[in-house]
Amino acid sequence: MKKRVLGLIIALCIILPISISAKALDLNVGTTVQYKIDAGLIQDNNEDQENITNYDFGTEARFKFLFLEATYSSLFTSKTASSLELDNLLTAGISFDLLNLIRLGVGFGPQYSVYFDGNGKALTSSTGTTFDYETALLESPCMYKVHVDLLLGKLAISANYTVPTTNLTLSKFGTENFDIGDFTPANLDNGKFGVSALISFI
Repeated sequence: MKKRVLGLIIALCIILPISISAKALDLNVGTTVQYKIDAGLIQDNNEDQENITNYDFGTEARFKFLFLEATYSSLFTSKTASSLELDNLLTAGISFDLLNLIRLGVGFGPQYSVYFDGNGKALTSSTGTTFDYETALLESPCMYKVHVDLLLGKLAISANYTVPTTNLTLSKFGTENFDIGDFTPANLDNGKFGVSALISFI
């Protein structure tokens, strides 16, 4: 009994400052960059790390209500004179603020690509059919995204890591193809590192 009481006190000591300092509502928008090379393949090679073509740039937005957080990021993964490709990630999850200095968050959701041809038409691939948003959300692979933010007033500097699930899409929920094991990350070495700079508008 004493151990349970002590455990409860310790938990309250941790949760209470987080809860008191956390913003009830927050909206962050900014820029993001992701290193293209999987974590397991990264070597101590300055030439690779200094090569601008090994990075994808884009935008990111986050909406936070209490401990719930939704994020959206879009990376420009390919651009030519006749086409444009965007790699999008939409996640839902939780995040916690610690004394208005650090924010820790984790989210889960589908990652899907959109190709735009020279006429601005959205396609499922460079030679594919017309893009359908519902199909993209349901059939695209799901990912985990973990982020750690340094909160500097209205500015947040964020480091993140994105890793795919084993074999999960939203369309599998409620079907015979669903397997709880699909929720597990496929391989942590298959993830990608990124950083973001976000401005709070609330």
